[in-house]
Amino acid sequence: MPYVSDDEKDRIDSDRRPPVNVGQLTYVIQGALRVYLEGTGLRYAHLAECLGALEGAKLDLIDRVIIPYEHKKRVENGDVWPPTLSPSWASEHD
Repeated sequence: MPYVSDDEKDRIDSDRRPPVNVGQLTYVIQGALRVYLEGTGLRYAHLAECLGALEGAKLDLIDRVIIPYEHKKRVENGDVWPPTLSPSWASEHD
């Protein structure tokens, strides 16, 4: 549940400014889901579509942003996992 003040909600809703913290980000995401469900109606299929969209967005964020970021940091700072527990990484960098 996003606990943001009414002032923050008004600023986000009226000014269309991007969220600057996790509460505001959650509020924006839940707002998009609310608008979708208000337009489509509250039905099991539409709820499942919302969950599918969230999961797809999560997986895309992991694949396209988080994994490349983690790879870059692993190269910069070294791996915390020994090669015996992370053989695919070790073989890529021998």
